Amino acid sequence: MKNGDKMTIPPLSELASVILGYVAMYPDGVHGYHLGRMLSRSPLGLPTLRLGQLYRILHHLERAGLVKSRVEATGPRPARYRFVTTVQGRSIFLKWLTSLPHGSGPVREQVLNRLRFSHRLPAPAMRYLLEEAARECQEELGNLHRHKKSTGSLYGEVKSLHLMAVEARLAADQQWLGEIRSLVEGSTRHADAGAVPSPADASGCGRPHGDGQGEQRQGVGERAH
Repeated sequence: MKNGDKMTIPPLSELASVILGYVAMYPDGVHGYHLGRMLSRSPLGLPTLRLGQLYRILHHLERAGLVKSRVEATGPRPARYRFVTTVQGRSIFLKWLTSLPHGSGPVREQVLNRLRFSHRLPAPAMRYLLEEAARECQEELGNLHRHKKSTGSLYGEVKSLHLMAVEARLAADQQWLGEIRSLVEGSTRHADAGAVPSPADASGCGRPHGDGQGEQRQGVGERAH
C-alpha cells in the first residue's frame, strides 16, 4: 500500500519479525531451506513451520520491501532462493527489537522473541525492554483488580476463576522478568570487570585477557550456528 511516494509498511506479526531478524543475521543472505532448519532447532520455542509457510512469510517480507531474494542454480538440484535484508528491513527489525508494543500478545513470548537477538542489544536497551515488560504486567494486574468483582452468577464465578488464573500468570511473568533482569545485570557487571586492565597491562608488560564483550554480546539469547 502506498501513501504518496512512501511505502506504508503494515505491522508485522511476532513470527514475521523473528524471521526478519534471523535473515538480518546473515549479511550475505541465507537460503530459505537453511533458515527453516535453524528455526526448527530454536530452543526458545517457535511454532512449527512447514517450509512452504516459511517461504510465504519470506515473500510477504519481500513484497513489503524488507528483504530481497535471488535465485541460485545448484547444478542438477532445484534452484534455491537466497534472502537478504534491505536497509529498510534492518531498520524495521531494529525498531521491533528495541520496543515492546502494548497489548500485542503475551509479555513473556514477546520478551523471549527479542532475547533471541540479545547479542544485538546493548545492556541499557535490554534493561529498558525488561522494565517496559514489567510495567505492562503491572498495568494488566491493575486492570484485573478493577474487574475482579463477582456477580454471584455461574458466569461471574467462572469469570472470577479465569481472572485468578490470568493473575497467577502475570505474577509468574513478573518474577521471571526479575530473574532475567538479574541475569542481565550480572552479565553486565562481569563484562565491566573484564574490561578493567590489570596492573601489568597498565605498565605495558602484558595484554588484557579480554574486554568482556563476548559475554556481554551473547547475553541470555541464542546465536545462529
